[in-house]
Order: sequence, then C-alpha cells, then structure tokens
Amino acid sequence: MTAVFDDVGVELTDDDRAGLDPWVFALIGSVWSGVKRWTMRPERVPPADRFADILAHTVWVQLEGMATVRGIPVPDVPLTHLARLLQQSDP
Repeated sequence: MTAVFDDVGVELTDDDRAGLDPWVFALIGSVWSGVKRWTMRPERVPPADRFADILAHTVWVQLEGMATVRGIPVPDVPLTHLARLLQQSDP
C-alpha cells in the first residue's frame, strides 16, 4: 500500500507505514458496512446516486484530512493511476 506514497515521493513515518494497511481496511470496511446497512433498509433513501456521493465525500474528507495533518500534499494525479500502483504492489 505504500507504493502510492513512494510513487509521489512522500515520506511516511514508521508508525504511519505500519498503520496504513489497517487504516485502509477500516476505511473500506466502514463504506462496506454503510452500503450493507443502506441496502437492508425498508426504503433505500437517499437515492443510490446521492448515497454514493455522501460516501465518496466521507472517504475524501478522511484521505485529505489524514494527509493535511501530516503535511502531505495530495497529488493531482488520476485515481486510475493510483489504483494501478496498488494492484501492482499487492502481494
């Protein structure tokens, strides 16, 4: 998972490197739980597109916040580029 940071030239502390994997899983798990809960409701409100926007915004706020408090600039690169890096580095 650190391949993305290495690619954009960001130095992580040892603690941040060690915590990155479980934090990403926690982030994904919270989205998964939210979607599961939304699909189990008798009425799926807000509509799917609005709910997806809410989840995307929530994830972005966390990513940007974690980067900001660490003084890490958020790179202006396509998300698909970062996803490819993650796929290549996945054991």
